[in-house]
Amino acid sequence: METIFFNVSQWQPSMVSGCMHPAVARMMRDPTRIDFQDPECQKKRKGTVTATDVNTLVHSLPIRGENKYRTVTQLIYKKMHISEREENEAIAHGVKHEAEALRLYETATGNKLVEEHIGFVNVGIVGATPDACCRDLPILVEVKCPFYGQDRMSQDVPDIYWPQIQTQMAVAQIPTCHFVRYWPETPCEKAFMNIVEVKFDPDWWRRALVAIQLFYDQLQRYIEGKELLPPPPPAKKRANRTKALKPKKKQRCFV
Repeated sequence: METIFFNVSQWQPSMVSGCMHPAVARMMRDPTRIDFQDPECQKKRKGTVTATDVNTLVHSLPIRGENKYRTVTQLIYKKMHISEREENEAIAHGVKHEAEALRLYETATGNKLVEEHIGFVNVGIVGATPDACCRDLPILVEVKCPFYGQDRMSQDVPDIYWPQIQTQMAVAQIPTCHFVRYWPETPCEKAFMNIVEVKFDPDWWRRALVAIQLFYDQLQRYIEGKELLPPPPPAKKRANRTKALKPKKKQRCFV
């Protein structure tokens, strides 16, 4: 993996123009693709295993990936439409700054992004909604805006995000993803972006797909009423995660 560091204040525009890459054009023409704004998109996401679900499914396997904040039972209740959509301050922070991060990614790298929403792309029982995709190069872009913590100079991808990135590349059939972490400007610090280039790992995907299939088959039995649902997960799990995501104390800035 290659890491690229940028200090936002030092960026200079260097936009590349050209024809859409064939792999990107194929993905955008995929008949299974649904625009993210389409009401059918959320319905389709509920009926498949999505990229953000996979870290929970591989958590107990001897392959890279983990999600210590969500159990398989919690995921089942989510897919069954029983539990509410997860919301917390960290998620809101990421949504707020994602568009800004993508715009600055273009400026920093010179990689022009596809203007149209990629939407939801699925292959059989697995689907993904990449944040963006380069137009001229076969590169997906996944953006995270850390709410707190995380080493800005890290040259690796946190294990919780590895399954999401690999699944997106597998579904989109795009072999490279730029994992972008963006810290917006604050009164104390300049904006900063860390870009790690990740390559598709077919061996990891082959192993993960076994866990995905087993979960999907089990989920269908619950949906069809062939098996009883497991006991509901404890409500306190969400509260614990929210607490864990909050900064321990506010940063103080002295001028």
